[in-house]
Amino acid sequence: MVKILFIYTRAIFIIFIVSVIVAGCQKEQEKVEFEYPVYTELKEGMYLITYDYDSMALSKTEYISFDNGDLVIDPNYYQTHDLKRGDVIYFETPADFKSHHPENNIARIIALPDEKLRIKKGQIYINNEKLKTFYGKSLAGGLHKKEFLKMIKKAPGTKCEKECLNTFKSTFDFSLKKTLIPNHAIYVIGDNWSRSYDSRLFGTLPEINILGKVMGYAKP
Repeated sequence: MVKILFIYTRAIFIIFIVSVIVAGCQKEQEKVEFEYPVYTELKEGMYLITYDYDSMALSKTEYISFDNGDLVIDPNYYQTHDLKRGDVIYFETPADFKSHHPENNIARIIALPDEKLRIKKGQIYINNEKLKTFYGKSLAGGLHKKEFLKMIKKAPGTKCEKECLNTFKSTFDFSLKKTLIPNHAIYVIGDNWSRSYDSRLFGTLPEINILGKVMGYAKP
């Protein structure tokens, strides 16, 4: 029985791969599972930033310099590479929103130029198709809505009453009517929706505001 199941599973996998090839490989598959930031070398032209916000933190302290070291930024990456959904970028906050927020921030690219984006109660849709990746649905602390609310109610020493719970619920249930992303602009969201300052607040991000790609942590 186990052998049959293995063969069946492998067959499904092969069919999937073939279907992607038949489609012409027009678009590289988005990463479905989360990949932890890697340690990387600081090469010529790159620079370091210290980032101590938890806007990208999931189950651990991802992208936080205090625990993991400074982040390596490649300001020239997109001179030779296309913008890609799922990339984590370092960007300048739009001018109209700088007064009460960090001047620069990091977040993940969710939607690309000329794509149609819709968000319905935390679920992201690109060109009317559900985004089936780990960042395709609202998260807080690496948990989805039901898991998070259950956790916060039972967490020892945590007092989150009606107003507090409603705030978290509104974050998880964030919605955006269908929006066409302008040419030379993108839509970004941090992995930790409850702690991220991103396009949900300031709208689409002009490409000119991209300061570089986050390559990972600097090697000690």
